[in-house]
Amino acid sequence: MRWYCRHCRKMHDSLDPDLFPPETYVQEGGSESYTTGQSNFQPVNHNSSHDQDYRFSPRIAYPDQAPVAQQFLPITQDEARGNSRPVSPEEFQQLAAEGKAQHDAMAANTSPITGLEANWQGIKEKAYGEALKPWGGLTVDSHTGVPIDSQGDQYALTVKAPDMRTISVPENPSRDEFHAAMDQAKHVYRPLLEREGHHLGVFHDDDQKRVDIDPILVVRSPEEVERIGAYTHATGGAYHFRTGDGYFPPHVVDPAQEPRFQP
Repeated sequence: MRWYCRHCRKMHDSLDPDLFPPETYVQEGGSESYTTGQSNFQPVNHNSSHDQDYRFSPRIAYPDQAPVAQQFLPITQDEARGNSRPVSPEEFQQLAAEGKAQHDAMAANTSPITGLEANWQGIKEKAYGEALKPWGGLTVDSHTGVPIDSQGDQYALTVKAPDMRTISVPENPSRDEFHAAMDQAKHVYRPLLEREGHHLGVFHDDDQKRVDIDPILVVRSPEEVERIGAYTHATGGAYHFRTGDGYFPPHVVDPAQEPRFQP
């Protein structure tokens, strides 16, 4: 049985007595037996070269793979874009858990979208003008009805529930077609738009030749992009208002594909 250590970034033999003395193989429930493939062990006396204990909760382990409790769907190397940084499976899960906590806190703090409702006709008309421009777009605060400062030091992430789809129209739509799509988006996305930090975004994607309308979460740092993007699986990344640059959540590197030390 071999496992990958994210601290020294090497493969180890789980039965190596220098790393895990036999007395440290503890079967869940107190037995000192160890069953390969069922990873119910808790190595509690890891070699001092790693400077700390490693206490894995019971989980399934496979040869040459770190025994990671996977709660959140990881972004893979094939899905990675832009400046997405490679992380270990453990770090990705930790980031996603932190992102979920932040996202859930926002979901618990809601208020009516009075700003959108009170200014809806004007918002649709302004958004239509921006959507006709190459790579044009507009993000509107759903609570105040005021567009987000396009030069602000903030990051916009698309966030949708798993059962929601992006509402789109072909590029250069008619006014009536675009307004109808906006009405549909306000209705479908209302539960998300009522959440703290969530807004309505319109974006003209020249590559895809369409205009997308999505619920948008605005955050203030690349660290928040990483955490929430890992949780929501936001492979499309975030848009930085001030620079126009894209920022992307991290992706998981398969330890089996990492370069190995060659003496």
